[in-house]
Amino acid sequence: MVEEKGLSVETADKIGTFVEIRGPPLELLLTIMGGSEGSELPEHSASKEALDDLLVLFEALEKYDA
Repeated sequence: MVEEKGLSVETADKIGTFVEIRGPPLELLLTIMGGSEGSELPEHSASKEALDDLLVLFEALEKYDA
């Protein structure tokens, strides 16, 4: 299956780490933004921008208890 999608085993393993983590959305986002769980997302400008946008959204949702 991994080969069918054109992914390396290393990339598939990295995706797997995100699939396995559980918790409230804001907590998970902060974990990813902190660079833990093997995330390289905060190192890329486009990813960082998307993560920052999600942070604003999740914080607003928590504020309004949605």
